[in-house]
Amino acid sequence: MSNTHVIYAYVDGSDLEDVAELLEARLDALVAAHRWASQVPRVVNQRHPPDPSVGPDDLPDWDLGLNLDVGPLCVTRHVLQDLATVVDALQAVYFATHRSFVLGVADASAGLTEDLIYVGPNVPGEKDLARLV
Repeated sequence: MSNTHVIYAYVDGSDLEDVAELLEARLDALVAAHRWASQVPRVVNQRHPPDPSVGPDDLPDWDLGLNLDVGPLCVTRHVLQDLATVVDALQAVYFATHRSFVLGVADASAGLTEDLIYVGPNVPGEKDLARLV
């Protein structure tokens, strides 16, 4: 059984048609331009199939953002440094697109996810980022 954890930063919401291309371009540029201290994040752009259990007017989930593989979770200076870089970049993207991001942790072996903090007009502090790891 794997002990892999992923820190994710996804756009909050599924109504992304008008900004998906811009968001993905900004995320690609962030990944390419930065020298990462821990792992290089992966850009994610995945639309889920419609869920028959929700209403006909509800949009299917759309994961658009970054995944950072961190293995067994532990607080390291390098991971916190990379998270601070991601948060700063996401806040700039927020001001360009008015789209907030949710950051959380996924436990791949258990299939669990937990949203922990949001990035929008307010930047989470270092203690908030430490909650992710």
